[in-house]
Amino acid sequence: SFFRDLLPTPDCLQKTIPIIGVDKKTFDVLLHHIYTGTTPAIPDVKKALRTANRFACEGLKGEVETKLIQSLNINNCIELMFLAESHSCPRLEKKAKAMVAKHAGLLKGEAEWKDVENSKELMTELLTSNWNAASSDKDKSWCAASCLKDKISWLSVCGLCVCLFGLIL
Repeated sequence: SFFRDLLPTPDCLQKTIPIIGVDKKTFDVLLHHIYTGTTPAIPDVKKALRTANRFACEGLKGEVETKLIQSLNINNCIELMFLAESHSCPRLEKKAKAMVAKHAGLLKGEAEWKDVENSKELMTELLTSNWNAASSDKDKSWCAASCLKDKISWLSVCGLCVCLFGLIL
């Protein structure tokens, strides 16, 4: 059924099958990986991830995920966190979320931060991650004070604040 869904009609009489939504260079990377088991230079890693995910090529997807993890930094961590989440890349998602949680105070001024704030589940996970990373009561007090000082979308996670910081405040 996977390949049947790729065909424009059930009785496809065309000599070629159009692959919509994938550019030639990215599709060449996919085919090269399928036929050789190796991965050539990837011109656009994000496109390669989308394509590997779409065509269920787990080997290529794993290699691309590793490349994205290696490129992860404060400038792209929010984007890669959402990309990982939407394409089932748990290693990348975990590392990107950890970076977003660690640098939330710096990232809150970024345009993409609104997408983070709009997700109550994600905000809860990030705040819980920071809380759990704090190793002592002193660190947890600092974490609570720092988060309050930074005014990180408390209205959207009000219940979590009471739960996590109720004893300190």
